[in-house]
Amino acid sequence: MVFVALFVVAVLPVTAWSISADDHNARGRDYVRQGELDKAVGEFTSAIQVDPGYVRAYNNRGGVYVALQKYEQALGDFDQALALNPSYAKGYNNRAYVYVKMGKFDLAVAEVEKALNIGQVEATFYDTRGYAYTGRGMIDEALQDLSKAINMDSTLATAYFHRAEVYDKTGRMSEAQRDYGNYIKYATDDKNDADLATAKQRYTEITRMAPDVK
Repeated sequence: MVFVALFVVAVLPVTAWSISADDHNARGRDYVRQGELDKAVGEFTSAIQVDPGYVRAYNNRGGVYVALQKYEQALGDFDQALALNPSYAKGYNNRAYVYVKMGKFDLAVAEVEKALNIGQVEATFYDTRGYAYTGRGMIDEALQDLSKAINMDSTLATAYFHRAEVYDKTGRMSEAQRDYGNYIKYATDDKNDADLATAKQRYTEITRMAPDVK
């Protein structure tokens, strides 16, 4: 009887629910790194099904929705993450980034202020606010925030790209070339990264226009 019981247990199929929320989340992050965004969404969704209170899974799925330009879905996930944890500073910053993409720059700045007021200050917060200031045409404020982000984290690729765009648009080509170069240096080689393609193109174009620019 013992043998039969053990045999039955051994052949039971592994169900989706036997995989932990953390495992699904980890798989989702792996798919993001591989550029398999639809599969990543599936894994983060499975993590949420296993644990409906899993803040990181909502945040991660929201990030993928941003990459897929599904901004309403991204906002929904970031809203849920913040409903579960109102002190989650990154959630406010992520929501701010979506607002920038949607052209709602004032809302974006307000969200970053919420993140900063929590006290968990990160370089990405200044990067996002600088990006929003750029959209509002507040060039000096944008450069100040983007430079602060880079001073806090010298490998923050997005801050270099956002600052490069400001320099590019204002005719400061030497600085633009430098920052595009740093973005290329620090950005992840992701096939879904349109900014990386833009940075490479602009770096090449600026070099051709002014080969003496260092």
